[in-house]
Amino acid sequence: MSTLIHVGMPKAGSKSLQRNIFEKVTNINYLTIIDKVVIDILYLNSFEFKNKYLENSINPNTNLNKKNTVLSCELLTCLGDQFIICDRLKQVFNNNVTIMLILRNQLDFIQSFYLEKLAGGVYVSFNTFLKQQFLNHQISILPKLNYYNLIKYYKNTFGSNNVKVILYEELFQNRFNTNIEYEFFKEKFNINLKLIKDFKIENKSIPSQLAPLKCLSNYLFRYDGGLGKYDIGTRGINEKRPKRSIQYINKQLSNRFFKNKFFSTFFEKKPLSISDENKNMILKYFSNSNKKLENEYNLNLKINNYPVN
Repeated sequence: MSTLIHVGMPKAGSKSLQRNIFEKVTNINYLTIIDKVVIDILYLNSFEFKNKYLENSINPNTNLNKKNTVLSCELLTCLGDQFIICDRLKQVFNNNVTIMLILRNQLDFIQSFYLEKLAGGVYVSFNTFLKQQFLNHQISILPKLNYYNLIKYYKNTFGSNNVKVILYEELFQNRFNTNIEYEFFKEKFNINLKLIKDFKIENKSIPSQLAPLKCLSNYLFRYDGGLGKYDIGTRGINEKRPKRSIQYINKQLSNRFFKNKFFSTFFEKKPLSISDENKNMILKYFSNSNKKLENEYNLNLKINNYPVN
C-alpha cells in the first residue's frame, strides 16, 4: 500500500484540496490534523516521540485498513521545526511514501499571511508588519519560506523521485508550461488534481482595500498589551475568557463583516501596497534560494513572478 503526504505549504490552497479533492476520494485511509498520529508528529517533544514511536515501535499503519493512505496537513511545514517534522514523517511512514509540497510565491504568501494575522488582531500596516518580520527574521515566518532548503531536505530524506513539488500558481491559476504530474497522482492514488480548477479557493481573506479600516478596528478594541501589534492577539481569546467579552465579540463580528460576500464581490482582488524598500528586501532574502531551486529542480519560478534576480 502507498502513502501520500501533503505537507503544505500553508496559504497555498490546502483547504480547497482537502475539501474538494482529498475528502472525496473513496477507498483510502484519510488522515488530517485531528488524527492522533498527526498530532503526535506536530506536538510531542523529542523524548515523548522517541519513547512512543521509536523505542516502543508503535506503527500507525497497523491501525489502518489495507488501503492507500492520504495524509493532508499544511501545519507540517509551518509549525515548529520543518526538518524535525520531516524526520518524524519518515520514521512513522517509512514505506512507499510520496510527498506532495505546494509552493506559493513568497510575496503573495506573506500578503496572505498578513491578512490572516489582521483577522486575528494585528493593528499595523503591511509595510510595518514586514519590517518587524525582517527585524526578527530568525523567529518570523521568513525562514520557513526558504523553499530550496526545505525541498532539498525532503528529497534527501524520502528520495528525489518521491517528492513532488507543485507551484500554486500552476495548479490553481491555470498557468501554462506546468510540470505537474497529473497522471501519477491519478494512477497511484486515484486523485484527479485537474478538478481543482473547477472549485473556488476556500478560506477567503479580508479584501486588501479594507485592511486600513480593519487595522483601525483592531486598534480601537485592542486588549493584548501590545502583542497584537505584530502578532495574532485575539485568536485564542475564548480559551480562557467568556464569549461575552467585548473584545471577543468584536473580533467575531468584525471578521464576519469584513469577509462577507458583498465585499469580496464588490472589491476587485488587489495586492497590498508595499514599499520599494520592502520589495527589495524580499527579493534579496529569497532570490538566491529561488534561483537554485529553479536551476536544480526545473521549476518555473521566474515566469510565475517569484522573487528571482
